[in-house]
Amino acid sequence: MVKNNSKKIEKDNMDSKKRWIQLGYIFLLCGFLPITIFLKNWAVKNPGWIEEVYAAKWYHSFSQPWSMLFSSFNFSFIEIFIYTLIIGLIVSIILSLISAFRECHGLYTLIKWIVSLAGTACVLYFFFNVGWALNYYRRPLAQTMEYNNRLSDSNELSELCEELIENANTVREELNEDIFGIVDWPYSHKDALQMVPQVYNNISKKYPMFDGEYSAPKPVLASSIMNYTQITGIFLMFTMEANVNVAVESSLFLSTACHEAAHQRGFAREDEANFISYLVCREGGDEYFKYSGTLLALINSMNQLYATDEDKYYELRGTYSDDVNADLYAQTLFWQKYEGPVAEKTEAFNDTYLKSNKQEDGIKSYGRMVDLLLAERRYRLGIS
Repeated sequence: MVKNNSKKIEKDNMDSKKRWIQLGYIFLLCGFLPITIFLKNWAVKNPGWIEEVYAAKWYHSFSQPWSMLFSSFNFSFIEIFIYTLIIGLIVSIILSLISAFRECHGLYTLIKWIVSLAGTACVLYFFFNVGWALNYYRRPLAQTMEYNNRLSDSNELSELCEELIENANTVREELNEDIFGIVDWPYSHKDALQMVPQVYNNISKKYPMFDGEYSAPKPVLASSIMNYTQITGIFLMFTMEANVNVAVESSLFLSTACHEAAHQRGFAREDEANFISYLVCREGGDEYFKYSGTLLALINSMNQLYATDEDKYYELRGTYSDDVNADLYAQTLFWQKYEGPVAEKTEAFNDTYLKSNKQEDGIKSYGRMVDLLLAERRYRLGIS
């Protein structure tokens, strides 16, 4: 009997040793984190290599077939995957806690679950950066497009705003409107999303850096819930799908879709994605795309003017047409319904995420598109 007990103890010790060795192997997955940090720090110092090798060659050749693979799904595959992942995570937590309390090796089970979760997160973070996020560190778009992105004064900014107001007022006159005097799209949200790849193709000869065969943006199934976060679109590289909130009642819907498609094409910075959206809508789409892109540029430019010359802002604000004012007022009323703690937490998370990717001004980086708008206007008008 003593002999048998001795063998049992020896076997238990061997099993325990194997378990902790297995845990050590799982812990090695956390080594992906320092590797990722090293890559990001290296990328910051080598924007030329990121632009010419990573973005132009590796990402461009990898992202297109991967994106088209998921184009066969008429829903957002990544959205369904996320819901499945959340449910699986909750179930895993419950089962791990039950196992930890019931089994004699409860502590090991709990530690194994925590280490496995941390290791998986580190691996995903690595592939997120290698698969897309290194695009944050490519050359500035203004440099690629040979724009003179110098500092501007308030006079130049006000001239840009005047031009955008005139364009918005003029284009708006040609658009359909509903019984409330709000712009009325001639196509559904779903049909509009299907048009985005063609809008990009329309300008690919003039701007070859925006070329590529990518899937159309996908409608988010939980768009109504997404409104409470005040997020209008999201791009996740794991399936190369651009996802758009289709429950939004806004004239910016089309420009939002083009913004997410810009991320899809490897332009990670928010100001650049905003500018690309404006440019693509202005030159590649119909009058409705043009109006949506112009409003995007106008809102950001006028916000900047308000910060630098409040009197001039109010002077120009009074030149909006009644139709444009009606669209903007309707948009404001729509979003007021969804203000609250969820939207505030989402904004804080987005701000932290952007800052972690060297976008030092966080969510304010969206508004930096104005620098590109000014630079493009100088280039277009031949101003030095």
